[in-house]
Amino acid sequence: MKKVFLSAFFLFLTNILMAQGYYQVTTETLNVRSSASKDADIVSKFYLGDSVYVIDYSKSWSQVKVNDTTTGFVASKYLSKDFKSSTKSETKSYSSRTPIDFSPFIYAAIIAICLYIVYRRYKSKCKDCERWYAMKITDEEVVDRVSASVKKTTKERNSKGEVIRTNEVYIPATKTKYLVTETCKHCGHEKKYYTTETKEN
Repeated sequence: MKKVFLSAFFLFLTNILMAQGYYQVTTETLNVRSSASKDADIVSKFYLGDSVYVIDYSKSWSQVKVNDTTTGFVASKYLSKDFKSSTKSETKSYSSRTPIDFSPFIYAAIIAICLYIVYRRYKSKCKDCERWYAMKITDEEVVDRVSASVKKTTKERNSKGEVIRTNEVYIPATKTKYLVTETCKHCGHEKKYYTTETKEN
């Protein structure tokens, strides 16, 4: 579940980053509106072949940069990814680059936090009363403890600090098996399961 969540988050973030950049206008006249609606006021216009910087791209409407202080919305169907302008923009000096809009990163972080909270609440859901964020660990009983070993990789460095050799060594450790009891704080339902922990001696 955790891997699925992380994969979905990084896929979402990648889509946001890939959507930003320069697009080319593919229609004779493209109206820039004050909001994502065909009934909104027209604040500017772009023309066929113009290179437009897109801040937030979606299937229907995209938020674009009109100038240093103004943004607007255009119909996405009249935009095509302009790889030539995107490549040129990367070679510009730092002072002449378009300022980075960090809002997508903020939105992605907020969504990630919300998804994590939902995942944690779902994971602690009581199967009896079906309340979320209900199960709490109330007891951990040691049922077995055996000798074990932990594999570690060590690095040998020369006088310059460069790694010249790596070795795998086994360090003595102890493997402990626990019987964990979780209890619902609402209905008292109990859930038991085993878990193990390995620590270096």
